[in-house]
Amino acid sequence: MEKLLHAIIIIIIAASGLCVVSSHAERRYHFIYEHKNLTEARSYCREHYTDLATVETLEDVNTLTAMANLSQMIYSSNNYRAWIGLYDDVNSWRWSLADAAFYKPEEADFKNWADGEPNNDRSVERCADMYGNGFWNDEDCEMPFSSVCSDCRGSNVTFVLVNTPMSWARAQNYCRTHYTDLASVRNMTENQKVAGLTPSGKKVWIGLFRDSWKWFDVVSHKRVVKVRLEKQSSSLNLNDPAVLGDILKQFEQKLMDKGLNGAVRLSWVTQSDGNVFHEEKKKKETLD
Repeated sequence: MEKLLHAIIIIIIAASGLCVVSSHAERRYHFIYEHKNLTEARSYCREHYTDLATVETLEDVNTLTAMANLSQMIYSSNNYRAWIGLYDDVNSWRWSLADAAFYKPEEADFKNWADGEPNNDRSVERCADMYGNGFWNDEDCEMPFSSVCSDCRGSNVTFVLVNTPMSWARAQNYCRTHYTDLASVRNMTENQKVAGLTPSGKKVWIGLFRDSWKWFDVVSHKRVVKVRLEKQSSSLNLNDPAVLGDILKQFEQKLMDKGLNGAVRLSWVTQSDGNVFHEEKKKKETLD
């Protein structure tokens, strides 16, 4: 018997704040020639305008170049500088497996960094790997390492070592194709399991990564929508974490196909009974 079930999903969309309130042609730039550090410069811009400048096109670059009064911008000999709103978001670490239902309170925030890590060495380290001793390190995502995948079946999570050296992105794709995702490490018990799979003297990719360069004037728009699915198999448990994760991946792929790659994050809303999907009761028909 086919059943109609519903669930609630949260969609977080990143969009430029300036573009929301005005078209590109209406954007106005203002040079502030008083010397300030980054914090002071941003505070001033937010107080008097919108934010530090976002530069999206070559036309924007040409506009700023034409506006600049170099005689007031001297930072050092033959070196002209002005702050813009681009920054490296070193505090945006999150797991590749984004389904909120997979994590108990505070589990998504579990970290086990080695001393001095993450340090963003050479300003290129945006992915996390694990040493054999269980401590974590941030690393250049293009480095070829072995990886650990998570295989989620119901409430059971198994970790699988993949010895083939790959970049973080290729490892993520491999894990999502053959298992569930790159390993999420939610607690010290799971950390020890992954460390136990790590070859001696080697490092393995795990599913932790962060954003790179972004603009200050980007804001997040959160939307909550209800999803209805028709269940055609009585043996399928839509509240199985693996099934929920697979559905999210399909939604994310659809959004990526629409050109929203990297700009959208999805997560399920867990109800008070611990489930995401609930059977929708049919309305009783009334006779005239």
